Amino acid sequence: MSYYGLLTPIGAAKEANAKALGIPILLTHMAVCHGNGADLTPPQLVNGLIGEWRRAPLNQLSIDPQNPAYLVAEQIIPETVGGQYIRGLGLYDSDGDLFYVANCPPTYKPQLSEGSARTQVIRMVMAVGSPANFELRIDPSVVLAPRSYVDAGLARKLDKDGTAVAAVKMETARRIGISGGVTASAKMFDGRADLDLKVTDIDVSKATAGVLPFARGGTGLAEIAAGEVLMGAPGNELVRRTMPQLLNDLGGMATEVEARALSSTTRLMSPATTLEAIRTASSVVVFTADGEFPVPDHVNEVFITGTGAGGGGGAYNGSNGGASGGGSGACCWRVRVAVTPGSVVPVHVGVGGARGTNHNQSGFAGGTTSFGSLLSLGGGGGGITVSDGGLGGNYAGPQSGIAQNGQRGEQYNPLSLSSAQGGQGGSTMFGDGGQGGGLGSGNGAGRAAHGYGAGGGGGASAGGGPGVGGFLMVEY
Repeated sequence: MSYYGLLTPIGAAKEANAKALGIPILLTHMAVCHGNGADLTPPQLVNGLIGEWRRAPLNQLSIDPQNPAYLVAEQIIPETVGGQYIRGLGLYDSDGDLFYVANCPPTYKPQLSEGSARTQVIRMVMAVGSPANFELRIDPSVVLAPRSYVDAGLARKLDKDGTAVAAVKMETARRIGISGGVTASAKMFDGRADLDLKVTDIDVSKATAGVLPFARGGTGLAEIAAGEVLMGAPGNELVRRTMPQLLNDLGGMATEVEARALSSTTRLMSPATTLEAIRTASSVVVFTADGEFPVPDHVNEVFITGTGAGGGGGAYNGSNGGASGGGSGACCWRVRVAVTPGSVVPVHVGVGGARGTNHNQSGFAGGTTSFGSLLSLGGGGGGITVSDGGLGGNYAGPQSGIAQNGQRGEQYNPLSLSSAQGGQGGSTMFGDGGQGGGLGSGNGAGRAAHGYGAGGGGGASAGGGPGVGGFLMVEY
């Protein structure tokens, strides 16, 4: 008996249509039959296989390398399928139509339960007019391949050492990323070039207790232990540093003197040095008129310097006589005062006392300078005609630094009728009292005080001089 294959009537019609219209024929499945125990010829099969017992997808459809007019269709029957003879073969297209049939020598395909099994490769050789009109449609998830096919494919891709000869582009690119302990942005990869993933996050909790792996710029992985830090180094590399090494890199710790002088902007300070620098760094606010002092949140004491206002000198408009000078205000220098952080302290600055102008008129008292209810610098009294000078202002507040009551103004000094003069005003550590007026032509009026808190001079047969105002300075 001869063995051969031929087109079924439907197959012949479809091949003619493919040649005329250029519509490809999609071959998808191969079936085998046992012929009910009898040998078969292809004409017996054109209307359907006799005793078909297996139909499965093709795993390969190729042109015969020895004869370009032949197509070779291949199917693999696994070792778990069998128990029947194979006497006839059939090819089916994508429409489910029987396209080509052939007979073959009777071959028994055992199955594993019979004690003998093998993987059977079935090939059909099909003579066609134009192999280009045929295509193979398969499902890669269900087809099988013989070992020779796999070995041949690997030989084309790998060298003798098993290394890929060249990168091959995948049909469909895949997106690849990293998640878990390390997160990297996903990128498309199709096999044509190396893949470079950028790490965007590291979950430290995923690391081994006490150590954290980190990349060393191409030199592999290293570990960072507790108490160590990472620093950038030349060449975009990360290096490990201990805290003492890091402090040494920064030039060590800044001293208190350097902290206060602001001479170092790159060195670190300890908490104690920082606090002391804040406490000793001085800020100054000066008041020459009424106002308020907002206490900063970190300040609990301030230093007060200031004075009350001086009193005005008295007037004497009679002949051959004079009046006394005004007293000076109380004053202090850097008196320590406790304050409440965040509070607002009202500040009042005394105004200098006006001078006496009318016949035998006393000068007016200077105003009190105060820092809330915490400290008071009384103003000097006005000069009195002929008798004692104006009283000095009184101090009320903490007893620290330098604090003193005001100086009393001098009284009229009748040295002689030709040189008698008014009394000089009281002075402070911040100003001089005004000079008293003399009895010479144009010299009778008392002089104005100078600076802060001093009293005006008394007039001689004329008006007195005005006292000067106070001030208050806050340091913190």
